[in-house]
Amino acid sequence: MKLVVNAVDEIGNIAEESDILAQANTNAEDSIRAFVTTLGFEEVRFE
Repeated sequence: MKLVVNAVDEIGNIAEESDILAQANTNAEDSIRAFVTTLGFEEVRFE
């Protein structure tokens, strides 16, 4: 079990180092913004 925990931790570290989590967040915001603006909203703010 410890090997699995170490592997998960290592994957998390690599994801943070490669900035993949920030890119995923940006992609999600862009997708949500595009969808919400099609519903008629003019401004979308993420906090």
